[in-house]
Amino acid sequence: MSSKTLENYLKELSSLLEDFTYEEYGVDLKSDVVELPKFAKYAQILKSSVASKETANERIFLMKDLATVEEAVGLGAQVDWDAGF
Repeated sequence: MSSKTLENYLKELSSLLEDFTYEEYGVDLKSDVVELPKFAKYAQILKSSVASKETANERIFLMKDLATVEEAVGLGAQVDWDAGF
């Protein structure tokens, strides 16, 4: 696969993910993001998320909706208003 083809594929994939996140499911990238310390238990939160990423010190999760955010907070996560998804 050429680099141009790969670049086009990644752009299309990114566009599809944006459409999925915003339009179909109404995920709010500001209020639906929670974080946990890197070494905290996170399996249940991961199951309720639509995306996740790791940094050096924490795991960040994009949750499905407000109910899953509240569930994650109950499991020890904190809402992260400044996370970059």
